[in-house]
Amino acid sequence: MEDIQFSPNDKNGIATCGCDGFINFIDLRKDQKTALVQQMQVSQDCDANVIAWNPMKPTLLAVGLDDGSFKVFDIRYPKEDPITFIKWHEGPITSLSWQPDDQWTLAVSSDDNRLSVWDFSVEDGDAAQMDQEADYHVPDQLIFLHQGQDYIKELRWSPYVSNTIMTTALNGFNVFQPGVDQTGSALGYGEENEGLDIIPEQIQDDDF
Repeated sequence: MEDIQFSPNDKNGIATCGCDGFINFIDLRKDQKTALVQQMQVSQDCDANVIAWNPMKPTLLAVGLDDGSFKVFDIRYPKEDPITFIKWHEGPITSLSWQPDDQWTLAVSSDDNRLSVWDFSVEDGDAAQMDQEADYHVPDQLIFLHQGQDYIKELRWSPYVSNTIMTTALNGFNVFQPGVDQTGSALGYGEENEGLDIIPEQIQDDDF
């Protein structure tokens, strides 16, 4: 087992994921033999590392995989394909978190030392590319990219300060507010945008 999360709308419901590539849904009111009420296979060839319920749409569940991809499922349709499947990161997904006050925004961290923020309300072609001459592809739904930390382990949206994320990593932790302009374009690529409202810019372990 890799991760376990309580359902946001059922105090007796939990979901787990693990190395077998399955998400298990468990009813805590039942005994051990009948507690497993549903299973979803999210991968046939890699670990399911982390899961995150959508707090505003509690039937939506995001899962991050060991191959750098993440998927979003509607658990009402366990045999259907994911409603979102993105493979953009180059390392295993280490953490997922939905923005508390925006049902379409998901933050994702990876062992490739990057944190990405995705807006699934954006349709293909709606968002501008940051650099048409760049040698990498910027998906339309990618609205923010945070770099500069090594081996990001966890990310959390603040429940008190809007649009604020904390991340933990090998070289300390960051608290920052993702910068997105009014056109929905992502900020944070390249050297010109390295100082994106980091609060503080970076705090190291040896500062304490």
